[in-house]
Amino acid sequence: MKARMSAHDHPPEGACTPPCPSWSEGAIELFAVQRRYEDMLAACRAAAHVECLIVAPETPGAELVSVADRARSRGRIKKAVACYRKALEIAPGDLTIHAKLAPLLARRGLGAEAMESFALAADGQLKAGFIDRAVSLRRQAAETFPEEYPLWQELTRLHLIRDRRADAVAALRVGGRKLLHSRHKDVGVQVLRLALEIEPRNVEVTLLLARLLARCGRKAEALPLLDDLDSRVGGAMLRRARRLAFRLSPTPRRLWRWARAVFGKR
Repeated sequence: MKARMSAHDHPPEGACTPPCPSWSEGAIELFAVQRRYEDMLAACRAAAHVECLIVAPETPGAELVSVADRARSRGRIKKAVACYRKALEIAPGDLTIHAKLAPLLARRGLGAEAMESFALAADGQLKAGFIDRAVSLRRQAAETFPEEYPLWQELTRLHLIRDRRADAVAALRVGGRKLLHSRHKDVGVQVLRLALEIEPRNVEVTLLLARLLARCGRKAEALPLLDDLDSRVGGAMLRRARRLAFRLSPTPRRLWRWARAVFGKR
């Protein structure tokens, strides 16, 4: 806070009252220390000649946000969360605060609250016309909670609004890879099938989906995907596809085909 005040507006022997700029100056400094921001504003209004400049007056709770930002940068997650929450009591719809708070809530294991803050921030940015910001928030939410399939659907929808099909597929491939080693492999299968709806012949997604299906014990679904790749790829990708096919169905024919691929033959 910065303030520019005139001198006392009464004789030196007179007592200071709230309309006196010097009285307000002292009151404002005291309230700032005590973080009594509403009282600070009241003191500004009471002074007849005061000219106050309060940092970002259009952003209620700015001081709380600053404290929270410092706490977050120092790894004091509990304090940061508390300050951001307090700031949201002053400005419930502040998109920036929700965007900062959401990942911290996730780190504290408060998944439902975190997803709500991610959603509020992303939806607000989308309504304001900032699609790229909404995409960034949705991607962060999906990567934080990869087991939540609706988050991947919403991220895909936003990419397709901008006709960014390649970006949508790339994001879904990241999701599938995250879920490959998790206990939510069935969600990973859904995520990668969604990617193949956009790019049916994407080689990397197809192979990753086959791996996920194999880990789910669904080899009857994985093998046709691998056999289809066999006719479309070569090099390292062909070797990977035939090796996985042999692991799922260890027949002499599949062993022979894998060996041929290893030695550079189809």
